[in-house]
Amino acid sequence: MQEIIAIKKEWYFTFVNFLAEINELDKWDIPFFKTYNSDGEYELDGDPIFSMINHARDKIIKIIHEDGDCNFIKSTFDEIPMLICFSDKSETEAVLKECRLFINS
Repeated sequence: MQEIIAIKKEWYFTFVNFLAEINELDKWDIPFFKTYNSDGEYELDGDPIFSMINHARDKIIKIIHEDGDCNFIKSTFDEIPMLICFSDKSETEAVLKECRLFINS
């Protein structure tokens, strides 16, 4: 559990810094997907490990932390374009590059 919390924090701070660098920090709601157990406890299973939404641009970014190759899928959620990134922290630069392209598209 502590490992998942630490990974969530790493992705959170990575994206806060990224959004600050591109002057988008105040335009995104973090987190977007908030999953709760039936007992009301916040679910920390790691899927997604991080998520954010920009309501003005109708875009969602979702990070699923997993070992292995870095992969990206473009999808939709409630008809809102969504970029899903499957990656671990070793591929941070590739994830941020793909997110930048998605944000600017």
